[in-house]
Amino acid sequence: MKIGADLRAKAAQLYSVPSTKNLFKTLFSDGSVSSIIIRLACACYAGPPVMALLGYLLMRFNKLVGGIVVGRGVSIDEGFMLMHTVGVVFNGKATIGKRCIVHGAVVVGAKNRLSPSIGDDVEIGSGAKILGDVHVGNGAVIGANAVIVRDVEEGCIVVGVPGEVRKRR
Repeated sequence: MKIGADLRAKAAQLYSVPSTKNLFKTLFSDGSVSSIIIRLACACYAGPPVMALLGYLLMRFNKLVGGIVVGRGVSIDEGFMLMHTVGVVFNGKATIGKRCIVHGAVVVGAKNRLSPSIGDDVEIGSGAKILGDVHVGNGAVIGANAVIVRDVEEGCIVVGVPGEVRKRR
């Protein structure tokens, strides 16, 4: 199940030593409960209409308590790590790859009804905005407060407004 993979990935990121104690600490770290609610709501959306209503209510609760807005059709792969929730927005048509790390106040949003796709092992810094029909390649790092409106190649570190490649990993 993706919830377990998310918690294990975050525990490895935070504590580097996988143990039951560290998993338990991870469960109560900032962002973990919101990640679980997102997973449950997405599973509900895939079910019958009554379950979709439950998914909607879960997302509203997450917005109220965690300050995070996630669109209905978002696709988030396993190993997702949400470090801080306040101000995070994911468009419903966005796709997020495996083992992505998202910090606070990140926006992954549509432009002209087209949404971004984020590759695997991407880290998105606090306040970053990724807008429109762009692809962020595997292993990229998006710096804090960067605004991404063009594709980002695999393994790049991008900073600034608009985002510019500073270094290739």
